[in-house]
Order: sequence, then structure tokens, then C-alpha cells
Amino acid sequence: GYSGYTGENRMKLIHHAHQIIEREYQKYHQWYVGRSATPIITQLRSWVEEIRQNEIAGLESQCPHVKNNCNMIDEISRALVNKILHEPMVRLRSTPQMDAIYAQAEILAHLFNIPADPCAPMDSPLQELHPRQRMRKIVSLPLKRK
Repeated sequence: GYSGYTGENRMKLIHHAHQIIEREYQKYHQWYVGRSATPIITQLRSWVEEIRQNEIAGLESQCPHVKNNCNMIDEISRALVNKILHEPMVRLRSTPQMDAIYAQAEILAHLFNIPADPCAPMDSPLQELHPRQRMRKIVSLPLKRK
């Protein structure tokens, strides 16, 4: 039972528990919303990786002596790609509203000429909908809180 807990102590514990639940809910909600950014992040990373590999291959064909240092060049170019893309991808995932993520994803797709629809999860039945319709449908289904 509740022996040893006065009404005031119980209320403090309940309030503290509610704060923990709210904090964890906010983390979960941000993770859930941030998942919307995964397709554009994946497509952008693939596009940049293809460019990186093509440039290394071109360098190797123009300068055969580079093959001796190929691992080092590969590591440096991979590190550069990761450093350049890291902060924008973190910011995109941490955007608090889905509609803002969709708008940012559409801008990225346009700027980098990424042809696939950047907004829907790859396996989503919503993928066939226009981005605005999909956004309205998703946003109209709020997470259930108890």
C-alpha cells in the first residue's frame, strides 16, 4: 500500500511521475515526427555518396599513382561528407512539426534535384498521395495520449 506516504508526499510523487511521462512523451513524439525526414536523408546521402565515389574513381583514372593512397582518400572524403551533412540532417530530424519537415524535405529535393518523393516513408501507404494530402492526413491523426 501507501503506508508512510502522506497525501502531500503522494501528490509530489504523482506530479513528478507526470513530469517524467510528459518528458518521455515529448522525446518519443520528436522521434516519431523526425522519422518523416528519413527518406530525404537517405536519398540525399545516397546522392552525395555516388558523387563521392565517382570523384574518387575519376581521380584514380587520371592519376594512377593515387591508387596507393586510395584508402586514405576514401576515408578523408567519407569524413568530409559526414561532417558536411551532419548538422543539416540533425536540424531536419529535430524540426518539431511534420509539415515543416515536409516543406524542408521538398526544398532539399528541389535544391539537390532528388527525383523521388521525399516526404513519405518508403513503405507507407500514404506515399501515393500528393505531399499536401499526405501531410494533412498524417497531421490529422494526432498521437493518442492518456
